[in-house]
Amino acid sequence: MYYFVFLILCLPVSSPLICHCSPDSCYDYPTCITEGLCIEQVIGSELTSTTQGCVPPDLIASTCSVYSTIHRFCCDTYLCNNLTSIQLLLTTTEFPTTSNPPDYITTYYNDYPTSDLPSALVQVVSTLAVLIICIVGCITAFIISLTFFRCWWRKYHQVIHLEYKNPPQRLDIDELSSDLDSTYGTGSGSGMAQLSQVTIAMQVEKKKLIGSGRYGEVWQGVWRDQLVAVKISYSQDAPSWEAETHIYMTNLIRHENILGFVAADKIDLDFSLQYWLITDYMSHGSLLDFLYEHPLSLRDALRLGKGAAAGLAHLHSEIKGGHKFNSSEGLYKPCIIHRDLKSKNILVSSTGEAVIGDFGLAIRYNQDSPRYLCNLFYKREGTKRYLSPELMEDKVEEADISEIYKRADVYSLCLVLWEIFRRCVTDGVCDDCELPYFSCVSREPSFQEMREMILIRDERPHIPIRWSQSRELSEVSEIIQECWQPGRKYNNSIPDLIAPSLPSLLIKKRLISLYDQLPINRQVSGVIYRF
Repeated sequence: MYYFVFLILCLPVSSPLICHCSPDSCYDYPTCITEGLCIEQVIGSELTSTTQGCVPPDLIASTCSVYSTIHRFCCDTYLCNNLTSIQLLLTTTEFPTTSNPPDYITTYYNDYPTSDLPSALVQVVSTLAVLIICIVGCITAFIISLTFFRCWWRKYHQVIHLEYKNPPQRLDIDELSSDLDSTYGTGSGSGMAQLSQVTIAMQVEKKKLIGSGRYGEVWQGVWRDQLVAVKISYSQDAPSWEAETHIYMTNLIRHENILGFVAADKIDLDFSLQYWLITDYMSHGSLLDFLYEHPLSLRDALRLGKGAAAGLAHLHSEIKGGHKFNSSEGLYKPCIIHRDLKSKNILVSSTGEAVIGDFGLAIRYNQDSPRYLCNLFYKREGTKRYLSPELMEDKVEEADISEIYKRADVYSLCLVLWEIFRRCVTDGVCDDCELPYFSCVSREPSFQEMREMILIRDERPHIPIRWSQSRELSEVSEIIQECWQPGRKYNNSIPDLIAPSLPSLLIKKRLISLYDQLPINRQVSGVIYRF
């Protein structure tokens, strides 16, 4: 259709032709206007016997020819009858000397208006106008076609959406070690989700906005009569959404201290996409917000601490299951490094358990990971306040990279434990909820600021004196201080290896032991006591 419109618009546009006109030939001397041709004629060989004028279209055939007594020259351009062609002919041709100009030259154009605008200029303007209209029309047609194609492509090429279905695949517990048996036997499920193609976002009803920020929005929603949390991100956070979805689809990832994954989906908004991540709903929100609002008993603090340690131990552990210890013949869970563990990314469940979430920076460690981790090392990703001393170093060896990142997670965990147990009430006293290094660095510290604090000056958050008056808090203090020391010490700028920190699995066991030794008091087990 647009092609035919283009052809019609580009058809030539006719315009009146302006010619020279002799004083004795027309009233509108010195020019006349015609839709035919310009004419000039000569009698004999003298230029004084010349006539100029206009020829109407219906007289062109009979007029523009050579007679026995007169020679005529016709042309079709602006003011072309200027005697130049006649002068050229006079040098080689002899003409008769008697004749009169045709009567029609003196009578035909008396009714035509004169114009000072050259016909060539009119033609140029007309042509440009047509070209501009054609170009604008083609661009408009292209934009409309591109928009329709984009809408069609999004409608019929949606990404496969993922949804958990029960029951999960079973893990062969008999072939796991005794430590792993006790560690993961109480999890909420050990298999990877079954997959189905479904647009689950259409089934979720958003109820209440929980929070919003740079990353997007978090809503409380209902799906199949169950409360869920819906994290909505936009195109700029698509890589984080893809990474988090990838982590949640790992075999054996499900655990009571790992945020439960429901589904991931995309919503087409014509000219943009929304990325949905649907998870279990945690009624108490983030650990940081919970600590701001609630002082804790020793039992509540240990419950939160052991839950965070158990979740991290589950992430760091490599698990093999099935008939043989072979990932191709059975289920396999690689080591997962969180890389952004902090109180804001840990949630509190309705039973008072700490649940680790937000895996936007997490990676699965395998045989190809060392070089990739070395590249990530120099990007300094993660929250600057929670970066470990090892991540502040100027360079790193590929052989040490996996242990460095595990130590970084453990270091962040110990800062979270420090935040939790500051809110623990002893003898009716507890400290305010504060972020690590709150009194030493700015609210949004830079990398250089934190490097100066924890690597050069080797400073750590202050341990309250009152902790020493409690056996449980004293042991917690030992765990924290043992784990947040750097993996290297610096003497004259030469790094020397020192003993590694406690692994997350050992931290978990020590905190569980402390929790189990507490006497049951007025609190009901599994319910957070609110002061």
